[in-house]
Amino acid sequence: DRLPELKKVSGPAPRGVCPPLVPQFPLDWYNRYGVFPFVMPAAHPRLQTSVVPLDVDTASYDLLRRYLEDGELPQPRDIHTEHFLAAIDYAFPAPRREPLALHVAAGPSPFGGEGLTLLQIGVQAKHFQRDSRQAMQLVLAVDVSGSMRWGGRLDMVRKALGRLVEQIGPQDRLWLVKFSEQAELLLAGAAAADREAIGAVLAGLQPEDSTNIAAGLAAAFREAEKAAEVSSVPTRVVLLTDGAAALDPDAALALMHAVGQYRPQFRLDVIDLGQSPRADQQLAALARSGGGRVYRATSAGQVNWALLEILTGQSQRIAADVRLEVTFDPGNVVQYRLLGHEAVVLLDSPTECDFFAGQSATALYELRLSPAGGQRVAVVELSWQPCEGGERQRIRRVINRREFAPKLQQAAASLKAAAVAAQAAEILRRVPIARTSNSFADVLALAEQVESELRNRPDFVEFMAVLRQLEGRKPFRGGASR
Repeated sequence: DRLPELKKVSGPAPRGVCPPLVPQFPLDWYNRYGVFPFVMPAAHPRLQTSVVPLDVDTASYDLLRRYLEDGELPQPRDIHTEHFLAAIDYAFPAPRREPLALHVAAGPSPFGGEGLTLLQIGVQAKHFQRDSRQAMQLVLAVDVSGSMRWGGRLDMVRKALGRLVEQIGPQDRLWLVKFSEQAELLLAGAAAADREAIGAVLAGLQPEDSTNIAAGLAAAFREAEKAAEVSSVPTRVVLLTDGAAALDPDAALALMHAVGQYRPQFRLDVIDLGQSPRADQQLAALARSGGGRVYRATSAGQVNWALLEILTGQSQRIAADVRLEVTFDPGNVVQYRLLGHEAVVLLDSPTECDFFAGQSATALYELRLSPAGGQRVAVVELSWQPCEGGERQRIRRVINRREFAPKLQQAAASLKAAAVAAQAAEILRRVPIARTSNSFADVLALAEQVESELRNRPDFVEFMAVLRQLEGRKPFRGGASR
């Protein structure tokens, strides 16, 4: 808890795609540089199909922001292009009937040189309708101990709570207790109309001292009792922390006993921010003592979905085991490469994931099309398991050349925004592929063209601020990334 320099550690290892182990794939090149090269789909059947993981967070983008606070850049190996692509909301239209929808945008690659094009494939989950529901009072106990700066955990909480304020109903109320060694009440009975005051409180959250979960929960339950005295609206307590590892068995038992005493009146849910491959057993036991459940979260989106489920009593999961598969036509696609998603280790990892309400994901490819080829470029298949059970569902879409914008200016805003995000990451990553420009100034110039189309989106405004900090910044001053 008392090691502030550890705010610059990266988040959990990303789920990458292992390269196909066929002789036609340049594995030596991949091992040397750590990024996907161009491959020829005509060279081998296994090179024709690409499966893209959709469960992507923004860890290395958030890491960059923390480095920029100190006027530095992270090491190239800590940058992952898919995290930069995930940092932007592309405003894909919501599905009309199905729980998920596919969106395609294509056009010239602004930095790839003559003859190269970009293909963006987006997936968008539907939003739940805001049906009438019972109001709720949430008492949030937020851990602000020193370890919450690791991996940007406190940043995740700030973002998630900021989104929650936009999603609560007019009768819902929020209490916020922060705790480290001591606990302090920051908000009492705040409503959606108080979003400016709530935003100011969230912006002021900073990592402090060591963890004292007992103090945080004691303060939270006291506030819950006060809330229940003045309102008949149901009240829930939510603990957001990165773990209770410091508790010895006797202290943990005493804390669970204390929580259990409140169980008849208040339910306790726990959001585990520890980013560990395994669940924190003490946190799970604590949630059981409070009659609630534990949610594991490694991104702001996951924290937000957990809070919404607690608030509404409705699962936010839209679809299970979602899989995106792209098969390129070897007669029309000379070469392609997937931007990002490189495997950290050459081991298979799951490419399916669950999708939650409002979630989106994007995959980006760079292609060289055959000048004499036909119309069909690729076939995209999105499949998932319905949450209510039943047969696996599929959306299949053929991508044709006529969907490729002839000029970048005519391409969809989502494609241009994705190009900006990917190129910024590849410059930082030092991707050894010939480009027409490796200048942050050129990336910023393109971003300023897109800004007029996406200026109302806070995530893009934030990305623009990052780009302006990067302009003129020298690359990481250490050695090569590998």
